[in-house]
Amino acid sequence: MTIEIQYSRSVSNDAASEDLLEHFRVISSQLGLDEAIAYYGYPRYRGDNDVLTSARVLLLSPLHGVFIFGTVNSVDGSMDEINSTAEETEEVSSLVFGKLLGNKELRINARTLSFPINGYLYLPYVTEQMNTGHDLVCLQTVPQLTSIFEAQAAIPIDKYNQIVATLDGSRNIPRPKKRDIAALSVNAKGRIVSDLESELARFDSKQREGTITNITGPQRIRGLAGSGKTIVLTRKASLTHLEAPDAKIAYTFHTKSLYQQIRRLITRFYRSEHDRDPDWDQVSVLHSWGGKNNPGIYSVACEKHGITPLTFLEAKDKNTTNPFRYACRTLLDSTEIRPVFDYIFIDEGQDFPLEFIKLCSLLARDMKFVYAYDDLQSIFQERAPEARDILGDFEDTGSSKFFERDIVLYKCYRNPLEVLICAHAIGFGIYGVNGPVQLLENQEHWEDLGYKVTKGPLSAGVNVEICRPVENSIRLLSDRQSIDELIEVECLQDIDEEVISVTNAINSQVQDGLRPDDIVVAVVDDRFAKTYLKRIASRLFDLGLACNNIHEAYGVPEFQLEDRITLTTVHKAKGNEGFAVHVVGADAQFNYPSKLCRNRLFTAMTRTKGWLRVTGVGNGMKRLAAEINLAKQNIPFLKFQYPPDSLDLMKRDLSDSDAITMEHERFLDGLSDEQIRLYLERRNGSIRIGKKGPVKS
Repeated sequence: MTIEIQYSRSVSNDAASEDLLEHFRVISSQLGLDEAIAYYGYPRYRGDNDVLTSARVLLLSPLHGVFIFGTVNSVDGSMDEINSTAEETEEVSSLVFGKLLGNKELRINARTLSFPINGYLYLPYVTEQMNTGHDLVCLQTVPQLTSIFEAQAAIPIDKYNQIVATLDGSRNIPRPKKRDIAALSVNAKGRIVSDLESELARFDSKQREGTITNITGPQRIRGLAGSGKTIVLTRKASLTHLEAPDAKIAYTFHTKSLYQQIRRLITRFYRSEHDRDPDWDQVSVLHSWGGKNNPGIYSVACEKHGITPLTFLEAKDKNTTNPFRYACRTLLDSTEIRPVFDYIFIDEGQDFPLEFIKLCSLLARDMKFVYAYDDLQSIFQERAPEARDILGDFEDTGSSKFFERDIVLYKCYRNPLEVLICAHAIGFGIYGVNGPVQLLENQEHWEDLGYKVTKGPLSAGVNVEICRPVENSIRLLSDRQSIDELIEVECLQDIDEEVISVTNAINSQVQDGLRPDDIVVAVVDDRFAKTYLKRIASRLFDLGLACNNIHEAYGVPEFQLEDRITLTTVHKAKGNEGFAVHVVGADAQFNYPSKLCRNRLFTAMTRTKGWLRVTGVGNGMKRLAAEINLAKQNIPFLKFQYPPDSLDLMKRDLSDSDAITMEHERFLDGLSDEQIRLYLERRNGSIRIGKKGPVKS
């Protein structure tokens, strides 16, 4: 391992900070910083005077504590420049101290933290010995810098995790209220959920990268269901609002039931940096389409361009399969789209037609938009648009434009490993009668999603094995429940029998300690959705259990209501989750299992944070059950014969530079500290450490 370094903006014009961070990177093992995290230009806060203040370099080390560095770039810095940097660094230190003191797990008493915060000025190019008169120690040589890490001041790992979560914002992810588990057995579902919820959430390195980077052009965030895309995107939106309070920001999504959740997340993240609510006159949370009472991106765009927006029925009359595509296409063709917002954040991007993504790219000034999606989870189309489709080609070369930042989140924090592998097996058709119907482009694409090809190569006719390592999924449920307890499949005679089976199972789960609002019923049979939902609600009522039927709610519904079981279709379950999910009417997607049908089942199955139950009737359900059972037998592997080259492959869609960067990261993960040092020396042309920091010769 080596130190993790995160940049909120380019460091190219800040040579002193660049030298400092490169020094940490090259000899992190020597300094004992292998487990440390360093930030450039982060965290950013607004103090009482409403002035934005940010750390130049912040270092968090479990062996040493918290360090804040101010840096001066000039060769012989004037006292005014040095004093200004010192005052800025002391202000940041005060804000960081206050933030950490607000976490009761980190303090001895109301005024004292249980660990020190160390502040320094790094002046690598100032030759005259400096004493600023401030409390900060001046570091002017490499020996002075390395000496501050000689004294070990190790922080217990649980406390270090609290420090990181407090400063990277993950501590502000909403935490559920405590459960009454006193009367529950050790393996009761309610106790297992309580143990799972008590684990501290922490961003991983890719999530941190996704949240803190500034936006100067188009960016993309993609990952598995449950990899934290919405959390990352809402935090990124709140930090953008903090950075640019006068900017017009829009956050858009497809699933209407996400509206309140998104506003709550943005509010929590913004308050953590500014101690006040966002300015909702500047930040607009908008559904993609919108209407008379609830404006959306499309309806606002029409209004700003003097065009009457099409209603759903008007658009459907013109295009029955995808009315929203028709509406967006008509708007794009009718006028030249002008920027309306400074920034746009697009959630659930996989469910939008290309025309809507292009509309957003034009509505965002200088194409400053962030597009988050899961290209394995599309309900309404077979795949998400690629970079070339959205951004176009350079006219002179014909080569595609690419996103300035393309982040892939590969860890899954929602689904147990067993559920995720089964869902992928169904989504790809791994164990279908005729073999896979769709696959990822190559081995690197599988690795993007947290898998490893353990037997190959991925060539036609070869028997391949693709494994999901346990560290890329949550462990607690897998350690305490068998695969048959986590995933149940049942084929029933008819709808009435299925309703009885589902409601009896729900009642048992409640008796085993799950709260009603932990449970989601997702109907995937669009033909009989109302019938299923009505009958399930009626029988649950007879069992003394209340329901929140999303399809009977007025206005913009809350997906979860306290002490009520959520009843929904798969379309409205997008972006939401529950600890126990019942996928009902699954046979409808398997009578003729197209890629789109498999995508819908994949989406429904990956709504669960714990237990999955899939039910249906007839031959379609029997075929689905056979595939799921075979997938369960092969866990943690996907095992199949690689199909012919004619199979549809999902494109990885990375620029050459992004692909090379990701392969470098994986390569470095597999090296020892000494190997990394030698690699970096060769890559950079023999790095040596001089009195001014690392020097490339």
